[in-house]
Amino acid sequence: MIFDLGGVVFPSPFDAFDAYERDAGLPERFVRQVIAASAETGAWARFERSELTFGEFCVALEAEFEAAGGAVDAAALMQGITVGFA
Repeated sequence: MIFDLGGVVFPSPFDAFDAYERDAGLPERFVRQVIAASAETGAWARFERSELTFGEFCVALEAEFEAAGGAVDAAALMQGITVGFA
């Protein structure tokens, strides 16, 4: 069984991405473009498949953002996604 919880049971992570971009002065849609560009092989997909620990995910995701020309604190980005879930 596969569950897609983001945007269904929980709020969409895109709202957190948008807020992070605004706060960090990044271009609009930067976060989702970087994540989408790496699709199945990137940090996001590997983390969803439990191939990376959270720490490894953060390092790998930050490297993807840096390669795309931006600096993102992956832990802070993920914290933004969890706001309101508690």
